Amino acid sequence: MNKKLLVLSFAAIFFFLFTSLAVAATVTISKPDWGDPNVYKDCITPNVCITRGIDGPIYNSVLEPFGPEYGCGSTSPYGTEWAMGTCDAPRTPFNYFITTAQCAPPYLIIGQDMCLHLISEDIYLNIRFHSWTSGGGGGGFSYTRTNEFSLTDTDGDGISDNMDNCILKVNPTQIDSNNDGYGNVCDADFNNNCIINIDDADILANSFGSYCSQSTCGIGYDCWGNFSGCSSSDYPFRTWNPDADLNTDGRVNILDAILLANVFGGIPGPSGLNNICQTNHDEDGVPDVIDNCMNIYNPDQLDTDSDGIGDVCDICVYDPQNDIDQDTICGNVDNCPNSYNPAQEDFDLDGIGDVCDSDDDGDGVLDINDMCPYEDATGFDADHNGCIDTIEGLTDVIQTLPPDVLSDEIKNSLASKVDNALKSISKENDDTAVNQLQAFINQILAQRGKKISEEAADMLIAYANNLIAKIRAG
Repeated sequence: MNKKLLVLSFAAIFFFLFTSLAVAATVTISKPDWGDPNVYKDCITPNVCITRGIDGPIYNSVLEPFGPEYGCGSTSPYGTEWAMGTCDAPRTPFNYFITTAQCAPPYLIIGQDMCLHLISEDIYLNIRFHSWTSGGGGGGFSYTRTNEFSLTDTDGDGISDNMDNCILKVNPTQIDSNNDGYGNVCDADFNNNCIINIDDADILANSFGSYCSQSTCGIGYDCWGNFSGCSSSDYPFRTWNPDADLNTDGRVNILDAILLANVFGGIPGPSGLNNICQTNHDEDGVPDVIDNCMNIYNPDQLDTDSDGIGDVCDICVYDPQNDIDQDTICGNVDNCPNSYNPAQEDFDLDGIGDVCDSDDDGDGVLDINDMCPYEDATGFDADHNGCIDTIEGLTDVIQTLPPDVLSDEIKNSLASKVDNALKSISKENDDTAVNQLQAFINQILAQRGKKISEEAADMLIAYANNLIAKIRAG
């Protein structure tokens, strides 16, 4: 090899190593099939150089000078741990490279985001593989490594904020008994409505004095998960509630009550994990779990009818039952809000639809007793049968009255006067008909309380007066 070619070769290697050592830069690493692992490697720090042989997994040539461990139990590359997803939102716990890839051929993770943690340096890097040669075909691979991602641990409990279910409260055990994404120590929102209020205080009170001893739990049981058989209470009728054990000491007592009081009126968290109070599909600043229109932007949460449905997505803004009869007419304007009647028929125009109106014609006689349910007989219905009084009808009334109400002695006489009035009307002798009906009334007055009961007399007189009024009105 001539001197000039040798210099260029060393320059190429130096450039590769130099760019690989720039941790904060965006670097694309590419090892060709059959490429020398001592040349084609990603030296991220003095302790970590990622490369690969002609097959098998990637490894750290600094700590593994003789190559990687093989098989599903491989811990290569030494000094690293990996998770699926980006470093600010890993989807899986950190583990060995092969374990994180679920022992599948690594080419299956091509195009997916991974987070690389350099353990001794505590550096986090986003990685995305672009290629991977399998089957002993030369060990080629390539990936892009993006900027260093430094994870913060605000509360210093050893759990980085992006993985910590209580970012501001020390809780290395990460106990989250209700699995809502908030650790117990910062989650006094027991009913998961994203606000800590009197309802949560009541829940704590109902379990106050209860406790759980981990030592009494059988195998597979614990105080904050499946706690059957390993809890009890100092008070009758109060049962162990692991959610109310805020400090996770196995007891619900005054210490937990103080923790709740300190955050009363606030919200749970904050948490670095996905949680019920974080999801906000419409991006209106109101968590889905308490958003009265989860998919429509409405930061004011206006709910005019207080039905729990925001006005912007409420089919009936002024009807809390939201058209309960499903006739497409909202209850506040439906003339039968509890009965299906899309046509809104209302015969008597009383504002009550026919299908739910007990008196369709509005004459005061209920339909069940009304012989003329669609005839308004108001003021002309002396016998209260729901029909307008007629001269023919008066004859029928007289004939149907029993002897103890109307004596048979005068029944025919009264009926005769009515019959004569009917004949006069047919001849258009209205004045004569009126006089004959007046004679009918006079006879009743003479016999009222004697041969005609007072009640029947009053009804017959009213009936005759109705007929006279109709005749005179033409």
